[in-house]
Amino acid sequence: MKKQAILLAHFGTSHADTREKTIGAVEREVRAAFPEWEVRGAFTSGMILRILKKQGITLQSVPEALETLLAEGFERILIQPTHMICGEEYDKLRFQAEPFRDRFAEFSVGLPLLSSTEDMREVCRFYDKEFPREADEALVLMGHGTTHFANAVYPAMSYIFSEMGFERILVGAVEGYPDIEIVRKELGRLGVKKVTVTPMMLVAGDHAVNDMAGEEPDSWKSLLEADGYQVKPVVRGLGEYAAVRELYLSHIRQAMDAK
Repeated sequence: MKKQAILLAHFGTSHADTREKTIGAVEREVRAAFPEWEVRGAFTSGMILRILKKQGITLQSVPEALETLLAEGFERILIQPTHMICGEEYDKLRFQAEPFRDRFAEFSVGLPLLSSTEDMREVCRFYDKEFPREADEALVLMGHGTTHFANAVYPAMSYIFSEMGFERILVGAVEGYPDIEIVRKELGRLGVKKVTVTPMMLVAGDHAVNDMAGEEPDSWKSLLEADGYQVKPVVRGLGEYAAVRELYLSHIRQAMDAK
């Protein structure tokens, strides 16, 4: 039997607590679901890898992890990203992995969490079930956002929430469209009094802790409180939820079936 490995490619985080609760949880679940596969992890963010190295923590990039697997005699490789969208980090992952394709007997790359309309519908259903809302309450999701054209996923999610009848679930992005000002306008239109904010990201790192839930006047929590809402931050990355981890498992199965 060929030696086979699943390489989980994460953007990464320098926050140790959320790293264990999210990335660690995904890796443990993948190992449990696919015991016949070796499961490894790698980070795609060079910035995060450099920060961790200064903290005395050495983790591998995707090329480094693939070189290690080659040296250990693995022949069948499946790379599964835990990124949210097919954006810049996913493009970088594909670019870095492509030179290794012909160096393994079998080689495949799975898709990020939100890669199809059905993926988005599944995540919408997850949020509706996980965050029940009172009549005067809205749920605001903080996505990362990007200048990459894949940012279109975020307004698409907003549209799908509405189309599925979940009008009081809104999506915003820290570094893309729709931004917090658009979210504030939508909340005003809804006429709610209470708002729960939570990250739509694998980990609850700097953006969730500071940009979303921080006490600074420009954090989402502070801005929404200034608008008169009762705000409840839920600082949990998506990797903490079993239902979302199961979606990553389904993407791995799809990548296996595609071979």
